[in-house]
Amino acid sequence: MKVLFLGDVVGKPGVLAVRTLVPKLIARHAVDVVIANAENSEGGAGISPESAQALLAAEVNLLTSGNHFWTKRQILPWVEEHSDLLLRPANYPAGAPGKGHIVVKTPSGRKLGVVNLEGRVFMKNLEDPFRVGMALVEQLRRETPCILVDMHC
Repeated sequence: MKVLFLGDVVGKPGVLAVRTLVPKLIARHAVDVVIANAENSEGGAGISPESAQALLAAEVNLLTSGNHFWTKRQILPWVEEHSDLLLRPANYPAGAPGKGHIVVKTPSGRKLGVVNLEGRVFMKNLEDPFRVGMALVEQLRRETPCILVDMHC
């Protein structure tokens, strides 16, 4: 399985770069799944429905996030509706909108588990990302041996 992971897509220039280059990279390297950290895709801090949709329209399959997830409040209703397309850190408090992990299926039927976590050094006091991450990896291993962890810290 070929996975293309893009760290921090920042602002309009980052979204434009993804729109321009990702389709070419998919074609050139036969990429199966594209994942992008979108937490700074709206003006350099936060995610908006528009920036999320622009990245997904550029053949990105899944968006991850980090500590700027909540910066643009207009993303909250969108996350509720599209929780299979945009992950929030899994170590956020119980009841937080969205999901922190998912299994993505490729067109050929292969599965990739994805976990999104946020560190705690110089950030919010969240649940231990290592404990949460290990528990989720063990859970996802029941479904697939292929797991990607986006640890935003």
